[in-house]
Amino acid sequence: MAVGLRCDFFLNPLILSCKSTFCRQSPIAGVVARVYRGMDRLMGWMYADALSHVPAEQIADLRDAFDQADQPIYTDFVHVNEEGNRLIAERIAKILNERPR
Repeated sequence: MAVGLRCDFFLNPLILSCKSTFCRQSPIAGVVARVYRGMDRLMGWMYADALSHVPAEQIADLRDAFDQADQPIYTDFVHVNEEGNRLIAERIAKILNERPR
């Protein structure tokens, strides 16, 4: 029974998928890459699997949200600071405002 609710999914960037200099050269990224060898490949597979199993109109890939960052974003392996939250919130708002209701 359909109840008229829509569920959208947003794939957030993780420190090893971010391409900005601040992400790539972050001490956190270095530790994660050394301790969890192959984690970047695992994340790539995880994102690819999600993108292939969810209808395109219900999923948004935000992995590039921090690629142009001009300051550090991550406070640890997955959590971001205020600037990171602002960048993600702006992207989500833009996507939702462009989607049909």
